[in-house]
Amino acid sequence: MSGCIVTSVDRRKLSLIKYGSLVYLFMAMFYFALTLWRFSKHIRSLKLTEAKFATIYSIFITDGTVYFAGVVVANTLNTIFVSGNGSLLVYADIMQCWLMAFYSYAGCHLILRLREARTSALHIIPGMNDLSEYNSQYQPTLLPEPYGMPTFAPAMNSTQDRASVQNFDADRANGFQRSTTVVGRLIFILFSLWLWSTGRVLKQVPAEARAWSPDRWDAAEIRRVGAEVSGKPLDTLPYLPPATGRRYIVVGGSGFVGGWIVRHLLLRGEDPQNIRVINKRPPTRKDIQVDKIGFFSADITNPDSIRAAFAAEWPKGSNTTAGITVFHTAAVMRYYERQESFVPRSSVVNVDGTRNVLAAAREAGADIFIYTSSGSVPVRRTNFWIFPWQRQPDTMAQVIDDETPLPEKHSGFFSNYAYTKSIAERLVHEAHNPEKGFRTGTLRPGIVVYGYGDGQSFHACLCKRNNPSWMAKTLQSVVYVENVSYAHLLYESRLLESQSAQPTSSLQALGGQSYLITDPGNPVACGDVYLALNALTNNRVQFPELPAAPMLVIASITQAYHTLQARFPRILSPLTGDLLTFQPPIFDLTAAHAKVDDSRACLPPSEGGLGYCAPWTTMQGVCQLVSDYLKDEPL
Repeated sequence: MSGCIVTSVDRRKLSLIKYGSLVYLFMAMFYFALTLWRFSKHIRSLKLTEAKFATIYSIFITDGTVYFAGVVVANTLNTIFVSGNGSLLVYADIMQCWLMAFYSYAGCHLILRLREARTSALHIIPGMNDLSEYNSQYQPTLLPEPYGMPTFAPAMNSTQDRASVQNFDADRANGFQRSTTVVGRLIFILFSLWLWSTGRVLKQVPAEARAWSPDRWDAAEIRRVGAEVSGKPLDTLPYLPPATGRRYIVVGGSGFVGGWIVRHLLLRGEDPQNIRVINKRPPTRKDIQVDKIGFFSADITNPDSIRAAFAAEWPKGSNTTAGITVFHTAAVMRYYERQESFVPRSSVVNVDGTRNVLAAAREAGADIFIYTSSGSVPVRRTNFWIFPWQRQPDTMAQVIDDETPLPEKHSGFFSNYAYTKSIAERLVHEAHNPEKGFRTGTLRPGIVVYGYGDGQSFHACLCKRNNPSWMAKTLQSVVYVENVSYAHLLYESRLLESQSAQPTSSLQALGGQSYLITDPGNPVACGDVYLALNALTNNRVQFPELPAAPMLVIASITQAYHTLQARFPRILSPLTGDLLTFQPPIFDLTAAHAKVDDSRACLPPSEGGLGYCAPWTTMQGVCQLVSDYLKDEPL
């Protein structure tokens, strides 16, 4: 559904689940701590011998040692494989979560043991005060308990009295244990059913999403296209606008999208001396003239640093009278965070950095400014924890176009990344001022930008080789990186045309806008891409299936720990590697279905579009990615 909004009812349900879980957690922790405190208080009052205290204390040591030893093993696996085999990292994370579940069980079991251990003498089990009529002089006795722990019972005047008290104690303890076991099993069964229901919803593809893309890729067709691309690589040059002779500043030019823009500028004949890359690190690509283009290391979060990089003199051979085009592609992609308290971690680069780059560009005399945003900006947050009577989340299938309204509040965005990108877009649009000769525009590539060197999507799957996944059926609009670079140069050409156009020309309306762009054709299922990566690498790259619902539980636990770690950094160690990024926001992009409608960008300029016509389909782009990868990693 286009522009679906999460209703207040849904937000209340989500808050109820979230805060209810937290209340339950803290109540359990408080109850456990209270039990230990009361137990230790009675131990002190009864003046147990050191040997008897050691026997009871060993229970804590046994359960605690098993848990912490397991956590050490899991963290060790995380450390060893954090930059290695991705599947082993996932298994280590799952192992640690299971250990956490085991310790929760061990803690409950420990309470039962303690309740059995402290009998009438401790007066903790409800109803034990009924024994106050018995002799107050206590003496040690060994009750028939499964752990053989020494406990205390009142001194009785007869064998019959002693037997009746022991039977009473055993009945109360066993009754409590049985009732606790029944309640625990009932909770476990209900949670399992809820988890199964959630998993069923995550596996299903809504009817409206199936209508977007009813046909799946075929292995034979993939191999045919792969052979064509391998014999004749994709050539984007014929589709690029002609060289302009202008000066170009690419902020983030050492990155993925920025690097391809530099590559295409050089391919179409721009003078390397007219190209400047601003980044923290220098470019490392082998297909661009790194030694001939200009490079300045700068921090966009520092106004003075970025201003100095823009104001630096151009080389002697550069055309210092030509206009300046700025492509701003730098960003921090903390797409896995959605807590509002973490917004500054993203906004310092995505918002403050963009503000600094805009100011530096105006001071340097730039007249064209193109900003790279994201197609995920309009994506609505999805509540996957639905009630059993709900068919599916309201935002499980979303159609996104340029008319889709953005969420009004932070809670509507799927993550802080999308939220801060939307603010940066607004800054760029507000800076559009044709009267003063400063024209701006924004492109939203969506939802996933892939290609050789992407680092986080399809190329990353090739590098990891073994990629456990739950998203094979997820339908998404994706875009090949060369299509993205082509769109940037196309938008620049339209803004340049508007400089000489009449004030009443339709070209004047193209500036200060956001345009979604994607590959031509229907959205693809992630399973289609998995099939291509597997077939083109002779089964080297694997995608074993994981159940989505348990992964969502683990992601929620990870998010809770990540939040607590930020509040208690001296106590808790920070998450690293894949585990850090494995949080619920990733499910908004990998479990929910999203179609990007770029029809507005495809319209001719006379109708308010860019005339965007992506050269390459997704199948061609994926085949080119694998072909480039196999040049470095042959079979």
